[in-house]
Amino acid sequence: MEELGHVENPQGLDNEIGISRRSKSPRDILREFMTVTGLRIDYLKNEKDFSVKAESPVGMASLTDQVSIRILDCWVHHQDIKMAIGGKCDF
Repeated sequence: MEELGHVENPQGLDNEIGISRRSKSPRDILREFMTVTGLRIDYLKNEKDFSVKAESPVGMASLTDQVSIRILDCWVHHQDIKMAIGGKCDF
């Protein structure tokens, strides 16, 4: 698929395919974001070994490395949601 030439790894492809929210309401998108974020926070609270390696958008990385990237990611997505729904995003 030429239109996916910018995708560099399997997780990037998963992310690209997952972008299918244009038909959802802002409330539904925000609810989904909060649900997924809550699940990830719960996972991290229960994790004992952050040195374990796992697939990430930049290849294999430790959970420590991934968390540092994902914190910024979550903030950026929060800003994206705020802009998309007119700045009203109280969370």
